[in-house]
Amino acid sequence: MREEQPHPDQIVLRCANEADLPAIVALEHLSFPLAGERFDERRVRRVTSDSRFVVTVAEQNGQVLGWVAGFARSREAFRGAGFMRSLLTHGHADGN
Repeated sequence: MREEQPHPDQIVLRCANEADLPAIVALEHLSFPLAGERFDERRVRRVTSDSRFVVTVAEQNGQVLGWVAGFARSREAFRGAGFMRSLLTHGHADGN
């Protein structure tokens, strides 16, 4: 069975991987000029390598346009609750 290729202009959501780190860090730098406001490379690496997190990128024509990272709590008090740690899109991809 042949896998369908997305339309060239289609935005694809997929799980982030190690190769996405430079693009994610670049988006953080574009969006947050102050170091204390953004995820640095160490923090992005920690989130993307932690199995408790779900990390997704939005990609178009091979370019990462955004990313989101979140996790679900397993403790009884939080059962069924999830938390988003970061949601970021490139300025030219905001739909306007």
